[in-house]
Amino acid sequence: MRKNTIATFVLLVALLFTITVSSYSQQAFDKNNLTVLVAADAEKNTTVSVVEINKSDANQSAVQTIDISGSGENAIRVSGYASSTLYASNSADGTLLCFTGHLSDATSGNVNKILDRAVIAVASDGTYVITTTYTGVSGQQTRCATTFDNVNFYIADQEGQYTNDAMEPSPSKNIRGIKIFGETVYVGQQSDKKTPVAITSAISDGFLTDLPGLDYDSVAQDFYFVSSGTNGEEYDILYVTSSLSDDKGTVDKYSLVNDSWNYNGSYVTNFGGFGLLAEKAGTGANLYVTTGAGGLADNRLVKLFDAAGYNTNININTTQNINLFTAPNGAVLKGVAFAPKDLSSSISSPVIMDFKFRENKLIFDRMPSSPVEVFAITGAKVLTYEPSEVIDINLPKGIYIIRTSGLTAKIIVR
Repeated sequence: MRKNTIATFVLLVALLFTITVSSYSQQAFDKNNLTVLVAADAEKNTTVSVVEINKSDANQSAVQTIDISGSGENAIRVSGYASSTLYASNSADGTLLCFTGHLSDATSGNVNKILDRAVIAVASDGTYVITTTYTGVSGQQTRCATTFDNVNFYIADQEGQYTNDAMEPSPSKNIRGIKIFGETVYVGQQSDKKTPVAITSAISDGFLTDLPGLDYDSVAQDFYFVSSGTNGEEYDILYVTSSLSDDKGTVDKYSLVNDSWNYNGSYVTNFGGFGLLAEKAGTGANLYVTTGAGGLADNRLVKLFDAAGYNTNININTTQNINLFTAPNGAVLKGVAFAPKDLSSSISSPVIMDFKFRENKLIFDRMPSSPVEVFAITGAKVLTYEPSEVIDINLPKGIYIIRTSGLTAKIIVR
């Protein structure tokens, strides 16, 4: 069914020093695992947690559960009831799990009416921070976030695209998931007049461009790209989940052929289909899908295998599907993403900045024109230095993001 980028290049890693917003038990993620966002119940105002699971064991218990505080200072509340909230995304370098929520400790009422909204970033050591906030519109849902540099965030909301501290969207579009593949930021859409996936041109004041060749989709939920290897490093396979109901949906497949997306058929599900993650597996791909239509309690995370490769009709054998994890009683599994990675496994393309980093000193070829800001890996600001040709970095060992004069880079303090 077809439907319509310091001294040298360094890699960003999991934070060894960070500013957390709460105290809780956690452990470092296994880089090979998955993370799932879990709303505590299918209500309009609830709490959220991050569950870690592995990719293969059927009907497994969580490796760990990280509860995001829903009370007191810096409380985060979410909607488990809404069918298009809590999409999960990774940062471009894979070192963060990113999602959004409402900055509030109110335990009743429709949380989507709360205007103070936040981006939550979880690092590979299991710590998390509220990395930035923005102001939404009453009644509209906060949905997803991602970042190239772990400081500046692309934020998806029902009212449109926001960024750090924004008070209004730009552009103003109804968007869902927001994810980075290569050097491109993509957004998900659900519309009978728009394709399910589009490219956003800028972090703010930009525009959306529908992907050529895709059909309009009024029930699309989530999307994910895979690089087959056929066309080098290009992300040339696209999967899209759609759900007509909690027990009826599709996984659609497209391949990039001659700059347009060629439809490669649909897999019809008996479990709806909401959050989606995919990765290359041999000549095919493993797909990880949360069941239901976005607000179903006691739902599951299912692993599917598409045995077909690039530009070949989707081939999923239902008898080989694996139920990896079931939501705790009354809870709702929402978005799914890869577990945040550390230095040894992350991939990054830092921006080159005009300075050297030696013996914990920033040595500039010319004095920066603005203060030098230092951020933790999750985007939380740690220190600000006044402009100088040489700056002593007096920080604990760890990985930091440096920003000054409009440029961003990453350093390792050893």
